Parts: sequence; structure tokens; C-alpha cells
Amino acid sequence: QPGTAAALVADVSRAGKVLPLAELGSLPWEQSVALAGSKASACARLSSLAADPNAGFQAPPGAVLPFGSMEAAAAAVGADQRLNFLIDALESVSGNAQETAGVCHELQELVRQLRPGNDVMASLEATLGSQYGVKVMVRSSGNAEDLAGLSAAGLYDSISNVDASRHDVLGAAVAEVWASLYTTRAVASRTAAGVGQRGAAMSVLVQQMLVPEVSFILM
Repeated sequence: QPGTAAALVADVSRAGKVLPLAELGSLPWEQSVALAGSKASACARLSSLAADPNAGFQAPPGAVLPFGSMEAAAAAVGADQRLNFLIDALESVSGNAQETAGVCHELQELVRQLRPGNDVMASLEATLGSQYGVKVMVRSSGNAEDLAGLSAAGLYDSISNVDASRHDVLGAAVAEVWASLYTTRAVASRTAAGVGQRGAAMSVLVQQMLVPEVSFILM
């Protein structure tokens, strides 16, 4: 599906930074999507609207680690060459399920060891608050999901009830979401849609969780 592949954009100019949702939501839609994907952009737009005193509703604190942040974390520990080699290997073994599974395993093991930098964690803490007991949802927001020809619903991981006051726990959850970009299901889905593995990117959406009186999904 050439239209799907053409839609894969990833602006990495803010890689390794933390974008508060209200700030991301104040950007033009196309720019926001290019930085962090449509899922994060939709949440960011709500946060931006809620910042208006006359909005009539509030949005919980949240922030995004934009596209390129995983690669920046790899470069910080000298793992970027290995990461790039394995991603390229995914293309070369395409069509061989056993070899693809092996490369996916190696990729996920590598990515799970990565962590956002200390400055990133400090920025997240400043945005989300560091009160003891505050829980956050760590969500995927990829450029290869929520597209006309590739919904990818449920394909990538989200980690719930993450203790935002513990940098080790929050950092591990971020890495787990990054790693979900390379499950065999995700790789096979992109291959079937004609999307190259090199073009796939993952941003991470972190939102404070609420304990609602009523909850629902609006379609």
C-alpha cells in the first residue's frame, strides 16, 4: 500500500527531549503528528484545549518522548550501530519467519536495556509531578499506527500503573514500549502493509492516571 508507506513521517528534531502535552497540542496538527504520532497528538490537542480557563474541562498532566528518542538513548550508550545493524537485518530476513523471530528477539533485548537520560527523567518528573504514589500510563504512539491502511490497534504495548516517582521503574516502562516496536507481530504487520522496518518509529506518551467515577470510550 504505497499510500500507507508514504504516510510514515518521523521528525526527529526533538529527539531526547520531553514535550509537555499542552505544548505539543499547540503546534499545527501535521507538525505534531510528525513529532509524536497521531495518538499522542490527539491527547495533546485535548490538553491544549483544557489549558484555556474557559474550556470547561481539565486534562491530567502528560508528556511525550518524541520520535528519535529511542535512537538517542542507544547512541548515548554506544549501542546505535548495533541497533541499526539489527533493524537492517530485519529487512534482509523478510519472508523467513524463524530468522525474523531471532532478529526481533535480539532487537527487543537490546532496546529493553536502554533508558532515557537523566535530564529526560527530570523533565518528566517536573511535568508529571513526583508525589509518592502517583501512577502513570506509559503508552505507545507510533508513526505506523492509526493510519488509513494500518490501524495497528493493540499491536504495541502500553504499561499501566507505573510509579512516576521511581525513575528506574518509569525508565524500564519506557524501554518496554520502545521494544514493542519490534515484536514479531508488529514486524509482520508492517511487512504485510508494505511498510519498511527502517521507516517505523516510536514515541512514548506518558499520562497521569485517574481514578474515575465513570469511564467510557468515545467513538
